[in-house]
Amino acid sequence: MPSPAALTLVFGLLAGGDPAQATQPSLAGRLSELRAALQEIAGELDQLRSRTPPAAPNGRAPAARAPGLSPEKEVEVLEGLVSDLRASLKNLRSDLKFREAGSLLAKDLGARKPEYGRVKLPDAPPRSPSPLPPSPPIPAGPAQGNPPVPGDTPVAPPASVPAAAIHVERPVPQLPPEALAGADRVVLRVKGLDVRKGEIDDLVAYQRTYSSGPDGLLIRDALDRALLPVKIVLAQYKDKADALQAKAEKIRADLASGKDFAELAKANSDDRTTAPNGGDLGQFGREDFKLPFARVAFTTEKGKASAPFWTPFGLNLLRVDEVLKGEKPALDRVRARYILLAFDPRDPNFYQTLNRLADEAKVEVVDPSYTNAVPPRYLKPR
Repeated sequence: MPSPAALTLVFGLLAGGDPAQATQPSLAGRLSELRAALQEIAGELDQLRSRTPPAAPNGRAPAARAPGLSPEKEVEVLEGLVSDLRASLKNLRSDLKFREAGSLLAKDLGARKPEYGRVKLPDAPPRSPSPLPPSPPIPAGPAQGNPPVPGDTPVAPPASVPAAAIHVERPVPQLPPEALAGADRVVLRVKGLDVRKGEIDDLVAYQRTYSSGPDGLLIRDALDRALLPVKIVLAQYKDKADALQAKAEKIRADLASGKDFAELAKANSDDRTTAPNGGDLGQFGREDFKLPFARVAFTTEKGKASAPFWTPFGLNLLRVDEVLKGEKPALDRVRARYILLAFDPRDPNFYQTLNRLADEAKVEVVDPSYTNAVPPRYLKPR
C-alpha cells in the first residue's frame, strides 16, 4: 500500500495546478483523467483502510512533488501512483475477502452439531469362516451354501478389545413340538447317510452355551452349517473315509507317545499355508469358523488334542493352546493348532466342488416334524 508521503503527493497533485498545462491540451486531458482515477482510488482506499489494520507499504513509494514539476513529469508520476494504488487496492480487496470468508467459516463451524448417518444391514445370514484344505482357514460363504472366497483370511482382533457381534434378524423356522420331543431317532437322510436327532441336539446344546436364539433357528444352523455339508461330502468321498480315519489314529498315537503337535502338523497337514507354522491358527472366536470346527475348538481342554472330527474339508485334529474368556461366552476366544487330512488335497477348486455337491444333494425328510428345519435349497426338486 502507498506510504503516507505518497498519499500526500496524491492529494497535492489533485489540488495543485500548473500554468503550463493551459498551453498543452493533450497533457491537460491526461492529467485530468489521472487525477480523477486517483480521486476514486483514494476514496475507496480510505473506506477499505477503515476495515483493516494498518499494513506495510506496498509498491513503490514516489518522491514528494518537486517545485516546478513539468506537465510531462507530473503525468509520469501520476501514472506510477495510479498503477501502485490499483495494485494496493486489488491486494486489499483480496485480503478482506479472505478474512471475511474465514470469519464466516469459523462462525458456521461453531454453529454445527455432529450428525451421524444410520446404516441398515441387509437381511442376510451372517458369514462364518472355516478351515480349508490347501489354504488357510478363511471365512465361509453365506449359510445358503455358497463357497468361501479363497485368500480371505480372517484377522483376529486383540483379546483386550472384543468385537461386538452384528445382530441380523433372520426368519425363524417354525417346528412342531414333536420335533423337540422324543428319543434319539433318524430324522433326515442324505445320500444314504442318516442324520439323527441326537446329533442335532448335541450341536444345539453347544450353541446354547453362548447364544439364546430360538430352537428353530439353532436347529437349522446345526443342519446348514454342520451336519448336512459333512454328510454330503462323506457320502461323496466314502471310499477315502477309512484311510483318513486310519491316518488320524496314527497321528493320535504319535501324540500319545510324546511327539510334538506342531511337528506332526508340518509333516501331515494338507493345509499348505498353516502346516509350515505347525498348524497355528492364531486367536479366533466362536463365529470365526464353521460350526463343527468351532464346537471342538471351544469344548477341548486347554493343552489337550481333540479326537478326530469331520468338517466339509476332511478329517481334523485340533489342540487348544490358549483360552481367553470374554465379557460373555459369545466373546470368548481361543488359540489353537490343527491338522487337516483333506478329502482331496489335489483339487485346487475344492470350494466349487463343495458348492456343486450341495446343489446336487437331495435331503430325504424321514421325520416330517423336521421339514421346516431343512434349508430350502435342499428341498427343491433336483
